Amino acid sequence: MCRLLSIIGSEDEVLDKEWISAWIGASINDPLLKKVLPQISEDKCRHDDGWGIAVAFHDVQQLELLDTRYVRSIRPVDPSIQSLLKLLTLSTRKSEQKWNSQRALVLHSRKASPNTPISVIQNQPIPVHFPTQQKTIFLSHNGSVDREVVNELLSFPHQLQNQKEMERYSDTEMLSWLIGEWYQKHQDQIQDHLWLSFFRHLIDKHEEREKSFAMMIHLLEISSTNINFILISAVSEDNLHKMEYYQQYHVSFETVNVFCSSTVYDRFKSGESSRTYSIESEARINNNSVLIWSSKRQSLVKCNL
Repeated sequence: MCRLLSIIGSEDEVLDKEWISAWIGASINDPLLKKVLPQISEDKCRHDDGWGIAVAFHDVQQLELLDTRYVRSIRPVDPSIQSLLKLLTLSTRKSEQKWNSQRALVLHSRKASPNTPISVIQNQPIPVHFPTQQKTIFLSHNGSVDREVVNELLSFPHQLQNQKEMERYSDTEMLSWLIGEWYQKHQDQIQDHLWLSFFRHLIDKHEEREKSFAMMIHLLEISSTNINFILISAVSEDNLHKMEYYQQYHVSFETVNVFCSSTVYDRFKSGESSRTYSIESEARINNNSVLIWSSKRQSLVKCNL
């Protein structure tokens, strides 16, 4: 259980501040958390098991990666996290390239699922490195996948031997291993097809075994020449009654696209900026959807799983 916020496009310091304030507020106090954890008390409705951020800047004219920043913390989200705003602006030494740059950032706050470990290693975004391809994928996930299903799909040395071993790792950590294996094996596929086929395959395996899942996923794929952002929205039928919590939104401004969890959206809409900024469009993201943005093509592709 987590709160997600991704901001894609041009830098806008005022908009950054308002959206991050909304994310902080939803992380500290989220009444919808009781939809998925009914046993939790009112004063515990917060995503306080750590947070993380990944940011990348790309020169769209020179097709060059300008900078990448990445931070994870085991500490709960706190209002002082506003100091992270300085991470979201391209450094002055590269200011001459700033106006040609596109930025992609993913923020994640975590409420650990029952019976899953809590440490900075499990905090997200989780990096998956591909040194030979000079690529890194950052994975953020709100929801759950079945660890036994993921383990069946893993290969040696990642595949675990028993339930006790699986309990040492979070489902998202195991999912990051599977993404790494799949990417290495299918990296020659057309980009959009790669992620569609991966998540369709994962959903099919859950449905075959009648296992529950909720995949609200933000992937940031960074290479020396491109940045891709991939969003997944998929929940099993038995989780549809929790959709108010899992729901994701897409809010489009003139030069910025924002993708976020439900209570992050609610808090932004209740603030001043939602009235002073010109919102071009805003919409719920449908179940069984994939959205893919690329800094090269400067457009958003929407697909169905």
